[in-house]
Amino acid sequence: MDILIKQELTEEYNETEKVVKSAFLNEEYSDKKEHLLVKRIRKSDEFIPELSLVALNPNEVDIIGHILLSKITIIDGDNATVSLALAPSCTSVSKTRSWEPTNTRCVKTRKRAWLSFSNCFRAQRLLS
Repeated sequence: MDILIKQELTEEYNETEKVVKSAFLNEEYSDKKEHLLVKRIRKSDEFIPELSLVALNPNEVDIIGHILLSKITIIDGDNATVSLALAPSCTSVSKTRSWEPTNTRCVKTRKRAWLSFSNCFRAQRLLS
């Protein structure tokens, strides 16, 4: 199955939230509110739109997966380090028979995005 990974658009937020909600609906260790967490992160200063990615089935133009990274600050005593956190990452199994390739491609795309962000952050620290 072909899968398209792209940045999530504002007009896709509602559909993405439905995918996240349905993906966690039957999970044992879930409060069933992951879609609300995604919504809260989007409204925060820590939201990085370029790191909110959706997986699409190009044949049906349906969102079948979502992955989101947001900024966090790790504090250890007097030291603070900016990093990234993975928010709910999901694939809607109901819309595709094989969720593993979608999830794997989302994670690989997330890793490339993280490496890019990390390299920029390191360069900025060196220049400071």
